[in-house]
Amino acid sequence: MENIQHALGSISAEQFLSEYWQKKPLLIKQALPEFINPLSPEEIAGLACEDFAESRLITESNEAPQWQLKHGPFSEDDFLALPDADWTLHVQGIERFFPEVYSLLDHFRFIPNWRIDDVMVSFAPDKGTAGPHFDQYDVFLIQGLGKKHWRVGQHCDAQSPILPDCDLSILQDFDTTDEWIVEPGDVLYIPPGVAHYGIAVDDSITYSIGFRAPSHGDLLGEFSHYLADSLKEDQRYADPDLNLQENSGEISPAALTKVKQILADTLNDTSKLARWFGEYMTESKQQEVAYEFEAIQTPEQLLEELEQIETLCWVEGTRCAWFEQPEGLDLFVNGQRYMGDTSIKPLVELLCKSTRIEVAELLPQLEQSTAQQLLFKLFNEGYFYFE
Repeated sequence: MENIQHALGSISAEQFLSEYWQKKPLLIKQALPEFINPLSPEEIAGLACEDFAESRLITESNEAPQWQLKHGPFSEDDFLALPDADWTLHVQGIERFFPEVYSLLDHFRFIPNWRIDDVMVSFAPDKGTAGPHFDQYDVFLIQGLGKKHWRVGQHCDAQSPILPDCDLSILQDFDTTDEWIVEPGDVLYIPPGVAHYGIAVDDSITYSIGFRAPSHGDLLGEFSHYLADSLKEDQRYADPDLNLQENSGEISPAALTKVKQILADTLNDTSKLARWFGEYMTESKQQEVAYEFEAIQTPEQLLEELEQIETLCWVEGTRCAWFEQPEGLDLFVNGQRYMGDTSIKPLVELLCKSTRIEVAELLPQLEQSTAQQLLFKLFNEGYFYFE
């Protein structure tokens, strides 16, 4: 597989993680020096008119209310009614629709696959902006078309004041600490909680790669539901060692110790935790895009087909990760778990490295029948296509 350039310029992945990741912003000039903008403003607007795409339109005005938010799908008349400036259009999850956008994720594989969320594209004419705000997650902002004036500011949290009676979380105060004009191929990294404010300079397209950061409440709630569904009905609280109490109304320390042990034993099941976490973190938050494909009849036929091509491609938007269990290996694809023995590990490692797999590297990993069966199953479930 060709060596894919990380979007870090002259900075190594190790240096970035130790000095910048979740610590401080970083502008990387010409991080992608040969970057070719994959989408036009017309394509972005067209996608925002579809009901399967999550889109929103933000406008700023000198009149009250200053900020307005509308959700798509939109119509052609909606766009014709817009002014020449002071608005921005966002479309979420566009990696599901365009191979060129999906492949952008390969430049960020120094972060685990399961941490990557999606790619949002924003188009804005002159002075278009989403306003001063902060996010609860990391984001890389790739400038695709035109220029953008970015300012970064203070660290924020849930107590940071935002504008009242506004559909958007616009910060009341913004203290600029750095500012830049970014151009195509530049990448700006913003850690969680850092205020940022981008304003288009003429027509501008930005690709935002966001990262999943589930709250502790979400993790505990989702895992608890998963565990509850996996427990048997006859697994119940029991106290054969019950002692006589002076008062029957008391919840004794011994009872709480027993409950605490039940919960600890359940939560400490690493195999269940890994299986739940792999399914949870690879599950798509958005509607998957279905497409027609011709099923392969046998693993042998799949091998024959592979020998005729150079590249096998994941279907756009597919999410994958793996975990090595004591008894084997679990591969997670879009929230589904596929089990195998450790012999499939080289194949799984190769599949999870990139959105595109070179067949010259793939075929040596398919000598064992277990590996062939896994790829055969994945292909016929619609996760791959031949380039």
